[in-house]
Amino acid sequence: MLISYFNDVLRIFSNAEQNGHVTDRFYKIAHHSVRLRFTGQILVDVLSPSLEHVSTESVPLPSLTVCLLDVASANAVLPPYPWDENAAMKKNIQRAVEGTNPVVYFKDETILGAYQVGTKTLSMLDTQLNKAIFCVPDAREITYYERSAPLRTIFQWWAKENNLQFVHAGAVGINGRGVLLAGQGGSGKSTTALNCLSSGLNYVSDDYCVVEMGARPYAHSVYCSAKIDTDGMKRFPVLASVAENTRSMNEDKFLLLLNKQYSEKIVQQFSICALVIPRVGGFAETRLIPVSSGKGLMALAPSTIFQMRGANQADLTFMAGLTRRLPSFLLELGEDAERVPGIILNLLSNY
Repeated sequence: MLISYFNDVLRIFSNAEQNGHVTDRFYKIAHHSVRLRFTGQILVDVLSPSLEHVSTESVPLPSLTVCLLDVASANAVLPPYPWDENAAMKKNIQRAVEGTNPVVYFKDETILGAYQVGTKTLSMLDTQLNKAIFCVPDAREITYYERSAPLRTIFQWWAKENNLQFVHAGAVGINGRGVLLAGQGGSGKSTTALNCLSSGLNYVSDDYCVVEMGARPYAHSVYCSAKIDTDGMKRFPVLASVAENTRSMNEDKFLLLLNKQYSEKIVQQFSICALVIPRVGGFAETRLIPVSSGKGLMALAPSTIFQMRGANQADLTFMAGLTRRLPSFLLELGEDAERVPGIILNLLSNY
């Protein structure tokens, strides 16, 4: 049933391609080439900026191909969904809540899928063909959240198929070595990462990155975006020049496209030397405190698993193995948060 639906949507995409409405872009993520095929210029304009720093030349055999369909610009009609949006539970379908929007997950032997009810956004991946589809009703209505981390669900599934782990974490470093910044939303990951932009440290991630486990664990950049709230913008007024949604602040955060002004600071990967857990909470001074690997896992795993569609024991096992290999530290963010880059540089000099 699911493969038939997948192929039906691909045929709609092919019709748009025959009408000359498809633009191809290539990207490199964790040494893998990814081909994105956009229907209509609006999708390109809305979703490609957060991936600009990992753009690359075209290749004949990409590791992943994603067909992005803007139903409105393609003047198309999707076939009826092969699931019930109102079903509480059915075989191969489960409901969950991400933010305020219910999500229907579904799968069979080869197809993984997720349908976000509120935004009517559809993501599907054929794990055998390494081909995915991403459908939106109207690209002009894509939220700032999707623009900041486009195709996150598809990238998460694809990464797992390639022995990589998509994690909810920031990452900053220097000279090919860095730290992973773990914690739930609002813990201080963005404050820590953005503090480092004006220092000698490089930037891999504000919120999401891909981790590769090898002789040394590596963090790989996916997005060159960041999100901060109004208080955060007051702390970093220089970032107003890279904010994309200042005119529509009915949204709860500013979307920052850092590649516009800080392209020389953004790197594609580095080895991970430590796990740092930022914490805001009215501390008088900024300081780094060693903690157990268990604390590190508790900072990294719950928020990652909560945001991953179809997460299972394998994801937890990966992250547990990662945190056992890394020293973990609590970073209490005080009123002197400008000391953060120096503290991280000092940490890296010792590991």
